[in-house]
Amino acid sequence: TLAPAQFSTLCAAIAASPTVLAALSAAGTYTVLAPHNDAFDALPDGALADLLKPENAPALTNLLLKHTLGSKVPAADALNLVNEPVDTLASTNSITEKIVVDGNGTAGPVTITPAIVGGSAEVVAPNLAEADNGGSVIHEINKVIATWSYMSIAQVACDPSLDATVGTLCAAVGASSAVADALSNSGSYTVFAPTNGAFAALDQTFLQSVLADDATVTALLQKHALGSEVPASVALTLENSAQTTLNGEDITVDGSTGSVLVTPSILGGPSTVISADVQTSNGVIHVVDKVLALAALVPPPSPPPPAAP
Repeated sequence: TLAPAQFSTLCAAIAASPTVLAALSAAGTYTVLAPHNDAFDALPDGALADLLKPENAPALTNLLLKHTLGSKVPAADALNLVNEPVDTLASTNSITEKIVVDGNGTAGPVTITPAIVGGSAEVVAPNLAEADNGGSVIHEINKVIATWSYMSIAQVACDPSLDATVGTLCAAVGASSAVADALSNSGSYTVFAPTNGAFAALDQTFLQSVLADDATVTALLQKHALGSEVPASVALTLENSAQTTLNGEDITVDGSTGSVLVTPSILGGPSTVISADVQTSNGVIHVVDKVLALAALVPPPSPPPPAAP
């Protein structure tokens, strides 16, 4: 079927991604959120040209899949959603990237976040076409939806896709304006992001006291951040390497065992990277299984065993 003229840029992008072209040409059930040409024109200078380069095919494919749902969602159904996280076909590190869909009280318009240029994308022409490959539908939108690579560390840490993984970290970042601002800005950072389970393993009275004290939560979060990007491939080459964090204290990073281990942790022993290289617009996130410790919170060494009689 000949695509409408307002989708010529989208069609060129799909043609440059064999994965997406094959998927959307085959029989199946999909919802495609289709940015018009003006939406692509509004992207930062050079962004589209970079995406269309052959070496950036994986990023282009993931971006297009972020605009694709694996089921048919007509506008009538979307209008009933209230800030609803919805799975897309995009994924990073085997984590499905979600969008948030809001029908604005059934009155419309349907809006979708996140968008590359900020704010929400709006459905400007719902149910534009019933696709030829089965029970699929296309909605025209006025902004290009963002994958994590276009979002800051602060945004990705609070993305609904990661709520079950690092939702507590998001709450902590929200409690520190200094950290939220720093990790929202342009720059290059590495963040060791403790899981919800890592925070749950702490004494909860202690944790709430930390979250309630701006200076302490800021220092603790800064202890989890480096001022440069250290991908896992580099971390694995380090051997008990002192790395200075954003609060001025050092952590020790060791990749000599084949896993990336970080010390000190509040509970003692190393914190292990369990999901590496979540790429964002201003650095990389490594998910870890323990909360790192400020110097004042480092547990004392275990006493030596009693001497044999």
